[in-house]
Amino acid sequence: MGEISQPFSIKLKTMTKKVFKLDFDLEKLVDSMLASAYESVQYKIQQAISNAKDSKLYGYIPTGAYTLVPIIQNILENNPDLSKIKFMDIGCGYPIIPKIMQILNCKEAKGLEIQDIYVNLDRSNTLIKGDILKYNFKEYDILYAYNPIRDQNLMDKGLERIVKTMKPGATFYFANAGGPKTEVFKLFKGYGSYWKYIKPKKLN
Repeated sequence: MGEISQPFSIKLKTMTKKVFKLDFDLEKLVDSMLASAYESVQYKIQQAISNAKDSKLYGYIPTGAYTLVPIIQNILENNPDLSKIKFMDIGCGYPIIPKIMQILNCKEAKGLEIQDIYVNLDRSNTLIKGDILKYNFKEYDILYAYNPIRDQNLMDKGLERIVKTMKPGATFYFANAGGPKTEVFKLFKGYGSYWKYIKPKKLN
């Protein structure tokens, strides 16, 4: 239970004249994977929502293709060879987004999650149990989060921790921001449905 079928055979085309094209329907892939994941683990998701009702976390936030597709397109445009990229979904829940990135041939795609209900459900060794406020994100090239903490003060501290510990040159995509108050958020640039921050590389 809980494993996702992978019906798509993916081949990525290269960058041509600054226009990156795919030979598959990315939106169809994302929609299919999201629907399959929800159907597979719907009961556990409802249980997680119930468990988190009075906590500072979200039990589950539905992510749609309208949010994910622009982010994945941007990732592919800037990283045509994902076989060199290590990706992490922060506050992952069920690890559907890392699984999508695995299909797209990421060198490594992991999810960071603190809730046992999701960690115990994962059978693919995709999830890492950990706390955003304590984790060191220096190993990853691309980070993604969908507003994972309900408590805004803690979410602000989480953003500060991510930006502080991510490695120079890494990119952080933050979606569905509810209005972070931290000064760190001023470093992010808005792109419609998401915000993006590229940590400057250290000078030699």
